[in-house]
Amino acid sequence: PKLERYDTMLFLVLKTVTYVEHDSMAKAREIVETGEIMIFVGNDYVVTVRHGEHSGLAGVRKRLEASPANLKLGPSSVMYAISD
Repeated sequence: PKLERYDTMLFLVLKTVTYVEHDSMAKAREIVETGEIMIFVGNDYVVTVRHGEHSGLAGVRKRLEASPANLKLGPSSVMYAISD
């Protein structure tokens, strides 16, 4: 991961790796797919930019919505949930 601090925000870059199942032998580069999630975090916002097919955050959103106490902690809790 890469974390940079700016005056009013944090910028975090995470790399994602997902195993891809195949029914038959596959070339080494076809075994995993990679992606990237960039997260911009300010005092009252979180913005994500995702690249790659397996960079979805639907599961993270579902977990956060089920835990209002964590959401009340603010954007840093969202950043933590994404990186976890």
